[in-house]
Amino acid sequence: MNEKSHSTRSKRSGEVSKVLPPKSDFSEWYNELLQVASIMDVRYPVKGLYVWNPFGFSIRSKVYSILRELLDNTGHIEAQFPLLIPEHEFMKEAEHIKGFEDEVYWVTHGGTDMLDVKLALRPTSETAIYPMYKLWDLYSSIR
Repeated sequence: MNEKSHSTRSKRSGEVSKVLPPKSDFSEWYNELLQVASIMDVRYPVKGLYVWNPFGFSIRSKVYSILRELLDNTGHIEAQFPLLIPEHEFMKEAEHIKGFEDEVYWVTHGGTDMLDVKLALRPTSETAIYPMYKLWDLYSSIR
């Protein structure tokens, strides 16, 4: 736990209970909640990347199963897009990324070779999805 949260010992059972930080700092409170509940460990040394604990991963898997069933039953179809987006495409989102551009991870090397184009690591991006949708005839793939 971080320095702002603390533990208290119950007089009855000797159990240690965790006290969460105030909700006024939602991000800190939420990360601490994930930690205390053994859902995720947010202490991984790379900002924004977390480790799912076994208990949390089982919750995640069950929620995904429910969502998948709901979406499958309503005819939704899925696609998967790359996590890496060329800088020139990513900058089309300039208005959307204001405020967190300092948090974007950039891939600049492939092994020891410098890449010709910087690649943004982005789990979702309209700049990756919509150009591909324009190329596809989605309606024929549904039929």
